[in-house]
Amino acid sequence: MECRSWPKLLVIIILLVFLSGNTICQNIEVPFKADSIACDTFPPPLWLDAMISNYVVHLWWLAPELEITDSYNYLLDAIRPENLLRYNLYLNEEFIDSISYCCEDTSHYYDTMDIWYPPGYIEYHVSAVYDLAPCGFTDSTAESSLEGPLSIGFPEAFILAFIEDWNTASFYPNHWIADEYWYADGPYGHPPPCATYSNFPDSAYQQSLVSWWIDCMNQPTGDTTYVIGDFYLEFEIKLNHLPMSGTDYLDVKISDSLNWHVVEQFSTESGSFGWELHTINITEWAKGNLVRINFTAHGEDGANIQDWYLDNIRIYRKCNPPRDLHWVVFDEVMAWSPPLPHTTDKGTPVKELQGYRVYYNITPLAITTDTFHIIDTPFGYGPYYVLAVYEDCEPVSNYIYGPQQIEENKTDPEVYIYPNPADEQITISAQKFISSVKVTDVHGKQLIRSEPHKKQCIIDTQGIADGIYIIQLSIGNDNVSRKIIIQH
Repeated sequence: MECRSWPKLLVIIILLVFLSGNTICQNIEVPFKADSIACDTFPPPLWLDAMISNYVVHLWWLAPELEITDSYNYLLDAIRPENLLRYNLYLNEEFIDSISYCCEDTSHYYDTMDIWYPPGYIEYHVSAVYDLAPCGFTDSTAESSLEGPLSIGFPEAFILAFIEDWNTASFYPNHWIADEYWYADGPYGHPPPCATYSNFPDSAYQQSLVSWWIDCMNQPTGDTTYVIGDFYLEFEIKLNHLPMSGTDYLDVKISDSLNWHVVEQFSTESGSFGWELHTINITEWAKGNLVRINFTAHGEDGANIQDWYLDNIRIYRKCNPPRDLHWVVFDEVMAWSPPLPHTTDKGTPVKELQGYRVYYNITPLAITTDTFHIIDTPFGYGPYYVLAVYEDCEPVSNYIYGPQQIEENKTDPEVYIYPNPADEQITISAQKFISSVKVTDVHGKQLIRSEPHKKQCIIDTQGIADGIYIIQLSIGNDNVSRKIIIQH
């Protein structure tokens, strides 16, 4: 009896295990199939990144992922949305391009930097754009939030004065961008090396050499901007050319941060020429801007051109100095001409000259608004010079030297000029006959001339403005100069 009961017991045990197993399986949650259409949330692209090579920005990013979670917000899966249409790319918060999505995990974009980004930082963002037709909204799209920013930095602009003499025999230290047929080495230059264009194939061509940014906005000593002065581009150029075709050119261009402007053009029409220095006033485009220089060789047939050479390139600011400083009366009166006017700044009148500083060596002698100075105290040999005082520059005049006083001739006649200062007239008396009297201003402009031929004469000064004047007398064989002050 006991042996026969075992099979029944075994069947009961197996049945219980089977029923228990079914119960366990029924309690397990099976993940549902994830919905891959983005209708409620619109995930952005992932991991925007970039690298720069030869001033081309290579950008890439990963496709967005739609997160699938359970009722407890536990992440079950992350899948690519099927209604992803394209990506929108932004530079400095401005839309620059749309890139179609074509089922790739990673998307790539090459920004060729046609606008040559200025110094500092730029920022890229990218977003995902979704088709809402599967969500019941025909002809509608939705854009995700932005991925980024991705910041890219560029070198600072060069300060003035900018000088490129190619002493490194390379374009890289000063960030020049050179097309294929420009070189920065070789045995040529003034002195060697220099930048050379040559050896283009037999076809139409255009080859450029472009500088990095140069700051014509801010002075190098701080954040103050340039107020007064003109800006110049200076360079030396040479042409080695066999046929005089006249169909090959070298354009010199300046960028004013927005556009390129041709400021000079050289041609092969007259054939080869040796080193020439050219100076161009570029104030119109440079002042208040970041600028670049562009030398572009172009023509109909590369076989016609042999070599263009460029050397000693400079951009600098210049304030116009006082001109023609000279002695009017040796060691006593110096005079000068005002500076030439500066180029008008884009319709804004140039600020006026504030005055002059007169110096002996490093010793200040006077601050004046006149264009002459009387030296009251004798000084040494010099130099004497004058600074023009503007708001943000003080250019210096030429130098003059003394003492240049001619030793007095003991036989010089005694001359009396009175009153001094004078008002309406002056009286001149001498021990000999006065052949001629000439009154000039301190710049030598003749105001009065008289030939009295007597020992005393009277000169009418009513029509002469207040100031300092020079009286030059011819008395016998002697010439005498005296200062006189007119004060009405």
